[in-house]
Amino acid sequence: MSVRRTALVSGLAALVLSLTACGEDTAVTNTPDDLVIGVSGTDPGLAMVNLDGSFSGFDVDLAAYLAKGLGWNDRDVTFEMVPPEGREAALANGEIDMIVSAYPMTAERDKAVDFAGPYFIAGQDLLVAHDSRITGPRSLDGERVCGEEGSPALNRIKEADYSPGASLQEAADIGTCVERLLADQVDAVTADDVVLAGFAESHPDDIKVVGSPFTTDYYGVGLPAGSPDVAVVNDLLARAIDDGTWQADFETHFGRSGFTPPMPPQPGTSVF
Repeated sequence: MSVRRTALVSGLAALVLSLTACGEDTAVTNTPDDLVIGVSGTDPGLAMVNLDGSFSGFDVDLAAYLAKGLGWNDRDVTFEMVPPEGREAALANGEIDMIVSAYPMTAERDKAVDFAGPYFIAGQDLLVAHDSRITGPRSLDGERVCGEEGSPALNRIKEADYSPGASLQEAADIGTCVERLLADQVDAVTADDVVLAGFAESHPDDIKVVGSPFTTDYYGVGLPAGSPDVAVVNDLLARAIDDGTWQADFETHFGRSGFTPPMPPQPGTSVF
């Protein structure tokens, strides 16, 4: 794919957005190119591929809101699956214009990409059966805990301050861990709480998020390095929070999970 333009919105459109942020509605005219947005496609509640090839989830709805605010028509917006390990390269080589994909903002990543946000505060947590006696990371000695292969999540469990006696299992993805939990082959699954909540939403009568997070991750919107659109996207994220869109979309995709999210963060604040 050829290298795409680095700006999502022109200077004129940015000016229009600054006016709409004050309550004025003005249409923005785009170039004919598609806006390509990267999402996970494998996280229930956040971004999943539907049978017809479309995408749905909280991240997808938020990305669509941002695209509309940037002046893009629905027909000109394309969603593509981007694996976690390919995010920075996809933005750098122009394959993707923007990533909304449970993307933790870190100082190391900030060297390669620009971030708008944060738009969500997540934390590593545990998914367990409804009748489980597990209450948090310090109650896992002797318990079977499943996590994604290569993720640092499992290593944290065995740290001295948590449960060094836990029995750890790796799986190719969190979905496989959840299948093991439902089959009583493991006692807990560990990942970010909002990721786990998507699976709890799919099985509300069987599993739950413990609700005792023991890390803090700030999810941001990934943009190409040097992007002129960070401030504009931050304004749109703040608007989505202020006008109730953020909360309504969360209820739509996680309402049955039993998971209560933290208060929305303030986009544009430093997190590292």
